[in-house]
Amino acid sequence: MNNSLLDLLEEYSNALVRLLDEEESINYFQIKNYWYSVTNKLYVYTIKNKCDNIFPLTLDKQLELITTPINDWGIELVDDYLNKPLLEKKNNNYELTELAIDLSKNYNCEATEPLSELQRFILENNLNSKLYTEVRKKLIKYPVIKDNSKLIWDIREELSALVDDNIEMFLELKFNSPEIMSFFTSFYQDAPLGYNDFMDQKIYRCPYCNYPLRVIKQDSKRDFKCLHRKCLKRGGGRDEIRAEKVNKKDLFYVLQEEVAYYVTIPGIPELKLYDKLKGIKDNYKLEVELYPEADKADLLIEFEDQNWAIDVKDWAYPYKLSETLNKEDDFLKGLDYDLGFLVVPNDVEEKDLNIIEAQWNQSAEYEVLRVEDVIELVKAERGGEINEG
Repeated sequence: MNNSLLDLLEEYSNALVRLLDEEESINYFQIKNYWYSVTNKLYVYTIKNKCDNIFPLTLDKQLELITTPINDWGIELVDDYLNKPLLEKKNNNYELTELAIDLSKNYNCEATEPLSELQRFILENNLNSKLYTEVRKKLIKYPVIKDNSKLIWDIREELSALVDDNIEMFLELKFNSPEIMSFFTSFYQDAPLGYNDFMDQKIYRCPYCNYPLRVIKQDSKRDFKCLHRKCLKRGGGRDEIRAEKVNKKDLFYVLQEEVAYYVTIPGIPELKLYDKLKGIKDNYKLEVELYPEADKADLLIEFEDQNWAIDVKDWAYPYKLSETLNKEDDFLKGLDYDLGFLVVPNDVEEKDLNIIEAQWNQSAEYEVLRVEDVIELVKAERGGEINEG
């Protein structure tokens, strides 16, 4: 599939999500114009590429089209992952499919920009990267925080201890406050009503990422959805969902969806691998660092005689991962290491590993492994017995 079409599908899905989610918004006219401009891009694309069908400009014709699998649109054939509708019609209403939501999130990631700005400032000024590591780690571990809880005071204390005059100046100039907690809580929002079952005064958490599940009520039944299509399955399924009682008077900070999607969920296999390596470090005489030099890698394993650098990637579509890696061309750059690895979650199938290796221009220079394979490689290469506690 032409990569520029995937980019357009992501932008179109983002416009579609906003159009359907914000029908009553005061910005609806502006949102509709945005949708129309993206529609026009797809229209022009189909003309320039002499596709079998021209993408329609009117919403009624689009609704007929996007409720069918993408390969039926007559534009070009896509991978099986993408060959699904963007909308489903249920009870005379249109509902976004998981594919549309996934594609939309791949396009919209502005909410994570402050973290990138902190990273750039630390690198450009050669500052200690511990603050960046701790902020990112906490965004992964704590998608929901209760205001005035012991946890939030512990976070305040830990992060404040890592702030120096340079960081305070950066925070003041960029975010109008030298307070690290103002920066940290900017990634959060007040608990959105759509996620909570306030009639029962409960929040339902995803058993994998711990983010509040969206509660979908249909007649007398209740269904749940998380931000990532694989989350519930990775967490053991619906049977593992637990309800957390809440007081409506309490204030909860919930990560913005984009932050949870781009930082928390892909960060889970990073932290799991980090914790496993820490658990065996004495057996194998290794040290492990999380996000070395403000994320030049996700993990750096230091043995007595060599270093291994690891970048963990959790992407919904292997084609998109390969495309992004080829565009960036800076994989594990600027770090001193002997062996480099691209690591993916344990549930990534062999065919997807093959796609990544076949389409990534630098695959010959690095090993592509699953998280569990890294531990096995340490065992095989470094000898000794693993004691994971």
